[in-house]
Amino acid sequence: KNKKKLKKDFFENCIIKKNINKNNLFIWGDSLGAHLYPGISEKYGKNYNILQRTADRCKPFIPISNLKSCDLINSQILDEILKTKPNKDFLSGYWDKENLKRIKKITDVLRKNNINQIYLFGPSPRWHDPLPKILLKKYKIYRKIPLYLGDKNHEKNFELDKQFNNFSKKNKLKYISPMKILCQKDYKCLTRVDNQPDSITSWDENHFTKKASIFIFSKFIDKK
Repeated sequence: KNKKKLKKDFFENCIIKKNINKNNLFIWGDSLGAHLYPGISEKYGKNYNILQRTADRCKPFIPISNLKSCDLINSQILDEILKTKPNKDFLSGYWDKENLKRIKKITDVLRKNNINQIYLFGPSPRWHDPLPKILLKKYKIYRKIPLYLGDKNHEKNFELDKQFNNFSKKNKLKYISPMKILCQKDYKCLTRVDNQPDSITSWDENHFTKKASIFIFSKFIDKK
């Protein structure tokens, strides 16, 4: 019964005061889109109005119907993007290989509407347990926190990252690879960005901390 209301005002509390002298930048995705905000804000905030439109478990796809909440939400987001025509549009989600067809569809729609600066944020490291829990166990044994650490999930995400990278090259998308930024070739990934207590890269299995988000975008070179 609340579907019409949901479609109308889901982001009513997400209004920002736009600076008419700045270009617009959009972040669209699920919770793995939301955790990019600190890094994007740090890198682009001086020159762009940043509009974050993210909802838990709602990947940035073209709506299929009006029967699911994510489709209602994405319909609203897509309408706003096509109206705003942002200079930069970031797409991020909890990806799997099957998502590439749907990503192709949404990027085609964006391009047809003259939105050409499209950034695809690739799969992130996903730990088998919350990273703080893993590091606590390591500390109890070794009395130190390792800077890089392997995990049974890393190799699979490296392979997924290659597929997303190839897809981005083929479709001329700007690709950001957190796997390449945070991980080594031996499938070990960064656990912390400095020595402070709040420096660990993830606060659960795969959501970046504020420092990690900022770190990732400090390493990303945005070529024109």
